[in-house]
Amino acid sequence: MSKRFTDTELYDREWFQELPIKHKCFWEYICKKCDHAGIWDANIRLASFCIGENLSREDILKTFNGKIIQIEEDKWWIPKFVKFQYGQILNNDNRVHKSVIKILEKYNLVDEEGVIKSEGILPNKEVKPD
Repeated sequence: MSKRFTDTELYDREWFQELPIKHKCFWEYICKKCDHAGIWDANIRLASFCIGENLSREDILKTFNGKIIQIEEDKWWIPKFVKFQYGQILNNDNRVHKSVIKILEKYNLVDEEGVIKSEGILPNKEVKPD
């Protein structure tokens, strides 16, 4: 069973307060179901079943524009997940970090220097593996 840090200030954020309940539930769901690099095997049918509300790919990607990015047809990424879970710097000597780096490299989400790609989406490019 994976464990995750939780943002205790999530409900204080205006962007979250403005979401309909089904999108709040979806955000909680995806943050818990993604892998340790913030990548989720997109399964809208299962998410809809677990939440008890009908969801659509288009609606979710539009609602969470920039907070969730489709990197492949069935792979979605939460760009700020790694920074939140592991801090500013990833260390190649740490086996968990090394695994995260490997996953990010697999999906071309880090550049040749190991900096997580932002493509204008991430406000902070300080997460850099050694």
